[in-house]
Amino acid sequence: MKPQLVQDQRQILTPLLVQQMEILTLPLPELREKLFEEAERNPFIRLEKPLPGPDKRIPRRQSLPTAPDFVFENRAENRGILDHVVEQIHFLGWNEREEAIALLLLTSLDQNGFLRQEVASLVEDTDYTPEEIEHTRQKLMRLDPEGLGSRGVLEFLLFQAEEQFGKESLEARILRETADLLEKKHYTQMARRLHVSSEEVEEAIKNLSELRPTPVTGWGEAALAVIPEAFVEVNDDEVTIRLNEYYIPDVRLDQFYLSLYENDTLPKEDKKFLRTNLSSAKQLIENLESRKEIVYKVIHAIVSHQKDFFTKGPQYQKPLRLRDIAEEVEIHESTVSRVVKDKYIQVGGKIIPLKQFFSSSVKTASQQEVSSKSIQEMIVAMIAQEDKTDPLRDEQIVSILANKGIKVSRRTIAKYRGILGIPPAHARKEEK
Repeated sequence: MKPQLVQDQRQILTPLLVQQMEILTLPLPELREKLFEEAERNPFIRLEKPLPGPDKRIPRRQSLPTAPDFVFENRAENRGILDHVVEQIHFLGWNEREEAIALLLLTSLDQNGFLRQEVASLVEDTDYTPEEIEHTRQKLMRLDPEGLGSRGVLEFLLFQAEEQFGKESLEARILRETADLLEKKHYTQMARRLHVSSEEVEEAIKNLSELRPTPVTGWGEAALAVIPEAFVEVNDDEVTIRLNEYYIPDVRLDQFYLSLYENDTLPKEDKKFLRTNLSSAKQLIENLESRKEIVYKVIHAIVSHQKDFFTKGPQYQKPLRLRDIAEEVEIHESTVSRVVKDKYIQVGGKIIPLKQFFSSSVKTASQQEVSSKSIQEMIVAMIAQEDKTDPLRDEQIVSILANKGIKVSRRTIAKYRGILGIPPAHARKEEK
C-alpha cells in the first residue's frame, strides 16, 4: 500500500482563544464573579473600581462593593431569590440537564417572575425539546416562591387556587371557565354559567383577591432584574450607545509582584511560578479588552440595523439574522451568537434582551421583508383599537394585514396571539 499525503484542516483552540470565547459568552454578573475568582488565584491581578476621572487615583487594594450603586438598588434581594431557587434544585437532586434548563428559564423571566418568552426562542441553539422545557417549568413552579415561571397572571392565580382550594373548587373553576367574565366583573353571568349562586361567586372572588398577584411578591419589585451590557439613549432621531463599564472592576497588574518578578536573585521555581501567573494576567486583560470591543461593535451594528425600532416603535423592527451582523462586523457567526446569549441592553427604564432583535421575516406583496415581531406589534395595536363589543376575528386581522401587503395565514395569526397572550375574539367580547 503506497503512503499518501492527506490534507487535514482543523481548528486548534489555544488556551488564549478558549478563555477569550468564555469571557465573551459570560453575562456581566458571571464575568464579575470570574474576575474575583481570578484575583484570588493570581497574585498579579489587582481589581479596582473604574476610575472616576484622569486626575483621581484610587488607593491600592480598595475593596469593591458587592453591587453597583448606579442601578438596581435592591440587588442583594435580586441575588437572594435566584440563589434561593438554585439551592432548592441542588437539595432536591435535579439532574444536570434539568438544572441547566431551570437556569435558562430563570434567566428568561421578567421582573415579576413570569415567563413571557416563546418556547421556540428558548430552545434556539440548544438541544432541548419543548417538552423538556415545559416539564422543567412545571417543576420550577412548585419551588419556593411558588408559581415562578408562570405564563402570566391568570395561570399563576389558577396555580394558587388549585393548590389552596383544590382543582375542582369554585375558585379554580372561576379562573378556568369564566376568566373572560371575571375581568369584566359580570358576576351574575358567572353564577349562571357555573350553576351556583351569586353569593357563592362573590365569596370565591373574595378568596381569589387574597392570592399573590405575582410570583415575586414579597421579594422586591425587581427581584429578577439583570445587569445591562449597555445603555441605549434615544433623543429624537439620534440613538447613542454607552457600554456599562461601571459594574466590572478594572483589572491591573500588581506593581509589587511585577518588581518581585524582575528580581534576578529569585529561585528558579519561584521565577517560573511568577512568569506563568504574569502571562495569565496579561492574557486576561487582553481578553477583557477584546470582549469590550466586540460587544460594542455587535450592539452598535444591531442598534444601527434596528434604528427604527428605537426611534419609531417596536412595530418597525426589521428582520435580522446572526449572519447579517457577523458579515457587518466581520467576525464569525458563532461569535455573534456568544455575544447575544444572555446579554441585555437598557433603553430608558426597559431591559431588552439582545436576542429580541433577531427574527424571521415575512415577504410583502412588493417583496419587502417584514419581521415576525413587527407583525406581532401590529396585531397588538389592532386589538388595542378594536371595538370591544365586536372584536376582530383572526380572519379579519389576516385581511387587514393583506391590505398592507403582508400575507399571513389565519393559523399564523392564532400562533402570534398565543405568543402574545391575547385570547380569541369571543373571549375578548364585551357586552354593550
